[in-house]
Amino acid sequence: MKILHTADWHLGKYLNNFSLLDDQRYVLQKFLEIVRAHQPDVILLAGDVYDRSVPPADAIKLFDEVMSEIILHLKIPVIAIAGNHDNPQRVGYCNAILEKQGLYMFGQITSAPPLTTMPQITLHDAFGEVHFFPIPYTEPETLRYFTALADTELPIRTHQDTLAWIVQQIDKQCPTGRRVLIGHAFVAGGEASDSERDLLIGGAAYVETSLFDKFTYTALGHLHRPQTLGNNVRYAGSPLKYSFSEATHKKTVTMLTLDAQGIAEKEEIALPALRDMHRITGIIEDYSFKITSKNPEAVGEDDFLEVTLENEHSFLNPMAIVQKSFKNAMHLRRAENKRKRKTDGIDASSLKDMTELDLFTAFYQKCHTDTALTDKQIGFLRESIQSLRK
Repeated sequence: MKILHTADWHLGKYLNNFSLLDDQRYVLQKFLEIVRAHQPDVILLAGDVYDRSVPPADAIKLFDEVMSEIILHLKIPVIAIAGNHDNPQRVGYCNAILEKQGLYMFGQITSAPPLTTMPQITLHDAFGEVHFFPIPYTEPETLRYFTALADTELPIRTHQDTLAWIVQQIDKQCPTGRRVLIGHAFVAGGEASDSERDLLIGGAAYVETSLFDKFTYTALGHLHRPQTLGNNVRYAGSPLKYSFSEATHKKTVTMLTLDAQGIAEKEEIALPALRDMHRITGIIEDYSFKITSKNPEAVGEDDFLEVTLENEHSFLNPMAIVQKSFKNAMHLRRAENKRKRKTDGIDASSLKDMTELDLFTAFYQKCHTDTALTDKQIGFLRESIQSLRK
């Protein structure tokens, strides 16, 4: 059985008030090309279908277009779960109808308490059954509600407690065979990025890799960097770079093939982007911006940029100067000033005795420790102050 694992589409996401829908449409067309070329037996989408609980209409339309191509034309089933960005009710809406076409959408682990069984889909290949367990993102409070368990019966307070209980039920329900779990969680030891929303404050959000040891494969979403943890626990990663902390990521989908014993092959397939994302350094000279970091030729004029300026002196509206060359520059930073600055401040008690000229001179000296105002500049300042007083 060939399984294609993807996650964290975040349809409808904005980057610095810039809609990424065109970029998402482009990368999902590339995703469809991969699907057509490799013809997987099933596609797993491990959460965060949308970027927010009420996605824009264009994002829903894009998802509908992609699923229609996969389900109706290519006849490939898709198993998708809700992530922490998704609205469980919206993701699971009309699931009973969609399943008849091969689209399995799970917003929550059950529709109403009491919780009796875990969601399970069984598909077949030449070697027999493969059992899929789509486990949507579930808060500890939500699990306590569905199980109707009091804290005194079973303390479920953390994500570790939540998934441990769920895995325990799966072991009772289907203890043997080739088992694949689809989940959305933060596994301890995983590398995070800035665009992921915290699940909980502190360590209560983390789950241990050992929870998934008995599964043939665990297809995870939430962390945007493609990475493997433990034994066959895999984050497919997001299809696009969603923050500048992801600038060095290589975005992929994961293709694996199961034989009678388990995973026979595993492959990462690259996803090209419409616009790349870079962290660069540069300098402004003659009111033009020049890249000083390595491989400037790799930066496209439409790419998303976070720029660190190396100029020692300030410019009026430097972002506008940078955007003359790179219109999608989004963040601007100043390089650390290598010159030694004075750490002693002006005594507040002496401010009342200082003239405007004294105050400006002290301020200038604080900002420019290696230069001083010339007599001509001081004369100009004195004349300007006198003119303003009149």
